[in-house]
Amino acid sequence: MKEFDNLKAIWDQQDQQVIPDVSHIIDKAKKQKNSIRNKIIIQVLALSIAMIVMLGVLYMINFKMAITIIGMAIMLITIFVFSAIRIYQVQELNTINLMGSPKIVLQQLNTYCTFDKKVKTKGMLLYFIFLNIGMGFYFIEVLQPMSLTFKIVSLVVYIAWMLFAYFVMGKKQLKKDEDRMNFLIKSIENLQNEYKNE
Repeated sequence: MKEFDNLKAIWDQQDQQVIPDVSHIIDKAKKQKNSIRNKIIIQVLALSIAMIVMLGVLYMINFKMAITIIGMAIMLITIFVFSAIRIYQVQELNTINLMGSPKIVLQQLNTYCTFDKKVKTKGMLLYFIFLNIGMGFYFIEVLQPMSLTFKIVSLVVYIAWMLFAYFVMGKKQLKKDEDRMNFLIKSIENLQNEYKNE
């Protein structure tokens, strides 16, 4: 009987070790998922503010050239479409229940990850191109009354900033986002392994 009690005590200890480990994995995965979702929400809010400011500029300033209005329209449509895609991603993230079957969760995360990668590569490239086409049209009228020196300095600073934002900051952010997503997927894989070991 004493041997049985010892065996039961060892079994109870193993159960207690597995449960915190699984809950720890789920907690970390939830934090990572919330971090990814919150980052997208902040980005959409910032883009919404940018659209409101642009609409305010269109309303308050009486532009004389149609190309300026076209440029602003291109920028607004580009920002709106990109924001809509990001909102869709938030909804997709919200449908992923980390408490569900690890196999199904992994499938959902991999589907999300594939779409997210397209958004952050092809989508961002298209966003960058159309936004800058719109800005180029906008600059035609806005920079027209300025001196040649001011025009050159403004364009050089703008182009340098956009290239830095896309090729340096953008790539760095892409790597950070991939690491977050990989951590989330790895957490669920660990959870799946816990279930297999039980």
